[in-house]
Amino acid sequence: MPGERQLSVVVLRHWKDFSATETTQALDISPGTVESTLGRALETPRQGLTTARAAAWLAATAGTVTAAGPREDGR
Repeated sequence: MPGERQLSVVVLRHWKDFSATETTQALDISPGTVESTLGRALETPRQGLTTARAAAWLAATAGTVTAAGPREDGR
């Protein structure tokens, strides 16, 4: 099952259509980490990355993750 970082990268890159740079800024991780995490996540059995789990992550982070990076105020 994909971990939290893998889920975050997949959702931002493929569902939210963030660029690699936007994903780097939003998650405060390096570009190499974005690409390697995405590669590992896509190799992980798909059963662990369900639509419901991705939707739950989006709901839980609504308004706190933007292309400009995490919001400091938590909103």
